[in-house]
Amino acid sequence: MIQPVFRRFLLVLFGCLLMPPLGFAENLETPHFLIIYPPSEVSLAETIATSMETARERLSEELGISHEDRLRIKVVPVLTGGGKARYLPDRRIIEVLTIEAMTSCFGGRRPSLPFVEGVLWHEYIHFLQHQVMKRFVKDRDALWFIEGTATYLGTLRLINAYSPEAVWKEGEAFLSKGRLPTLDDLNHYLRANQYPLSAYFFSADAVEYLINDRGMEPLRQMTRCMGEGKDLRQCLSESLGVDLEGFEREWHRSLAQRYRIYIRQS
Repeated sequence: MIQPVFRRFLLVLFGCLLMPPLGFAENLETPHFLIIYPPSEVSLAETIATSMETARERLSEELGISHEDRLRIKVVPVLTGGGKARYLPDRRIIEVLTIEAMTSCFGGRRPSLPFVEGVLWHEYIHFLQHQVMKRFVKDRDALWFIEGTATYLGTLRLINAYSPEAVWKEGEAFLSKGRLPTLDDLNHYLRANQYPLSAYFFSADAVEYLINDRGMEPLRQMTRCMGEGKDLRQCLSESLGVDLEGFEREWHRSLAQRYRIYIRQS
């Protein structure tokens, strides 16, 4: 015989299961994206829909990677681990904060439209990379290349996120006496989330140098090569015709020319 207290518990439990969720979501479909959002963020969802179709057209061509099935983008009030957006490869979904949550992160200052687009394009590039590399989240020696590509072609295309003064100030501990970061340094800082401003700045700068010096095709070749299971060092050598140390020396010379004032002051 079911006790009265237990019976009441069951009634409450089943009643909760039958009730509609308090925070329901709306869906907005485009040819290549499904945006899932709370009703209060309809304006953000419409912005995402337009911006991401533009991102697909532009970035797919540049990276030589495309997708036909819909990618889900979910607008959420909180992200574990911080950040404004993230790509979850196992679930094939990009999560991005609501405007209200971003505003709270910025101390009450509403984020600009280019900022929102910048964080989304950055994560979308990670999605495209994953279509080819598949294992990139585990290839920790390639973090400078992975994050640098997403930052240079995604974030920095839409927002001016870095100032050299701020980068050199944050990174003075490792930039002292004019020492420039190695690519291995950047991998370490990105893994440890140490000197994040400097790590992303220099990673993006290395990718920018690669593209400006040799064009987009070597970057595409490196991405495809890593998708074949080869490590970044081998892929860089095959695609650029120079070993990792040689590329690093070339990049350092470029850095020294463009930022010599900050190097002298560090």
